[in-house]
Amino acid sequence: MATTITNVTELQAMENDLDGDYVLGNNIDASETETWNINNGFIPIGFYGTPFSGTFVGNDKTISDLWSRRSTADHVGLFGKVDGATIQNVTLADFTIIGEDKVGSLVGEADNSTISDVAVTGTSVTSSATAASGYAGGLIGDANTCIISRCSTTGSVFSSKWYTGGLIGACYSSIIGQCYSVASITSSHDYNGGLIGLSWANDIDNCHARGDVTGDQYIGGLIGYSYDSIDDCYSTGKVTGNYAVGGLIGRNTGTVTNCFWDITTSGTETSDGGTGYATATMLLFATYGNAGWNIGNVDTTRNDGYPFLSWEIGEGDTIWKIFGEGVYSFDFPDLMDNKGRHPKNARLRAYRTDVYGEPYIIEEQYTDHNGTATFSKLPIGIGAVFQAVWGGKSGTGNEEWFFLRVNDIEDGGTGAGTAAGALSNLGLGTEDSPQFTAINLGHASDTTVARVSAGTMSVENKPLIRMAAQTIAASDSYIKTQADLVCDGTDD
Repeated sequence: MATTITNVTELQAMENDLDGDYVLGNNIDASETETWNINNGFIPIGFYGTPFSGTFVGNDKTISDLWSRRSTADHVGLFGKVDGATIQNVTLADFTIIGEDKVGSLVGEADNSTISDVAVTGTSVTSSATAASGYAGGLIGDANTCIISRCSTTGSVFSSKWYTGGLIGACYSSIIGQCYSVASITSSHDYNGGLIGLSWANDIDNCHARGDVTGDQYIGGLIGYSYDSIDDCYSTGKVTGNYAVGGLIGRNTGTVTNCFWDITTSGTETSDGGTGYATATMLLFATYGNAGWNIGNVDTTRNDGYPFLSWEIGEGDTIWKIFGEGVYSFDFPDLMDNKGRHPKNARLRAYRTDVYGEPYIIEEQYTDHNGTATFSKLPIGIGAVFQAVWGGKSGTGNEEWFFLRVNDIEDGGTGAGTAAGALSNLGLGTEDSPQFTAINLGHASDTTVARVSAGTMSVENKPLIRMAAQTIAASDSYIKTQADLVCDGTDD
């Protein structure tokens, strides 16, 4: 039976049973640790040779204002060293952690462990290493053969030596997914990254880093030095160094797929892997949708306007853009049960905004345990947002995407939906049919979009241009409606 922790004294007492099972019963204010042990503060749970190997479940509670100042000690954090441990569902707020080697808010060194759903906010981590290597991370100093998912850090990480990262200082042979860091990184030495400083033989996907990174050599907005498989990640922080400095990665000897960095905010158009875009492009939903990302949405109030990914979705978030009728599948990792099933009755509401800027519900549906919901209505009207699919029907894998806002529709149109969700008779014709007054489809012969066979798509007589600078042809064009889909909680 798990031991329930209700105060900081009981938290410290975990050192007496390093393979025990623990759960947090409430939030814990650990501010009194500032003066413990002659101002050295909290004693980390587990050390080299005697690691913590039990389970720690936070129950979505918060531990705040914990102090551990041990500038000449290794393995410093809430946990000093863990091996074979499981740690999950806890927030660490406003920690002050100081050590010499292998220092992190949660764990100094983690081996063979599973760490998930841990949020570190406003924390200061410092490695004061002189003879030692450093290894400082906002979450973990050094990780080996671990599974780390849905973890995040904000605050600052400083090291006087090597291997400094917003999430992890150095990481080996691990799986890191659905994590991010906004922590600032400062080091006078090498191997520093917004997410990971030195990353070797890891699988990394669906992560992002937005903190500034400063060091000497092998400096990256995401990773300083990488020998990994990296997919669907981005970084935006400013990178500063003297050698092998990259907007995404400083030095890369692995594989990088569908990853981006902001060349404006990072201050560099160079990276050893990934694709750089200016801020304006980095803020577009289409940039990530075109690359096949499992993206939640782009919201100016979230992530500094950069995309939040599907795993970051919370209740009430606008989570997807739906286009016409069809069956849509959604991923709600934070709402899954212990069998990996989605909530059967997650209520999804498709919203639109009327001419006065007020939202209203178009349609409401519920998911099944596969995360699938079926929508049948095709909203059209003033202020609608449309997606155009060029060069093939949606779902063929050959389409190219262009997002277009149309604000001048005189009438809702009378289009009928097909099985693929394409619409016809949307008022693209002449005489009395509703008009898109600022769009020219070239050689359209009647009101049926699918029959357009030639010409260039234009707005106000100016051709539409893709990011690759080609004009957009009108042939085989389909237009679909789009609405915001919002997760409105679950009923079971």
